[in-house]
Amino acid sequence: MPVHIRIHPEANLVVHTATGQLEMADIRDAFDRMLEDPEFRPGMNTLWDLREALVYSTPDKLQELVTHVALSREKRGSRYRLAILAKDSVLLMLADIFKALASPLAIQVRICREFDEAWDWLQAGSDGNSSAA
Repeated sequence: MPVHIRIHPEANLVVHTATGQLEMADIRDAFDRMLEDPEFRPGMNTLWDLREALVYSTPDKLQELVTHVALSREKRGSRYRLAILAKDSVLLMLADIFKALASPLAIQVRICREFDEAWDWLQAGSDGNSSAA
């Protein structure tokens, strides 16, 4: 499985660590596995660490992912923070497109190049009740 999921209930945080080549279906499947995990609670903040991954997508596939997240809102919750950690310029561009497409959802999305920046921002909103930017 190219996406490892670790849930930290005490920190109100889910960490997805991706390696290797990913399609949007891999990301969607990891999202669905997270929702089924007994430790998951709606509204948990999320970190997607994509520093060791190559993500293949198109704007249409990104839109499908955003729609899937929106349709899962009841199980996923809203008003949470999502940090996308990436270093590759193409991946940063894809993350930026995702952020734009997800803007109608009641979530905050931040794209980071450094782990500490992502972690600090997520912990600042760890109560799960952060207002959307």
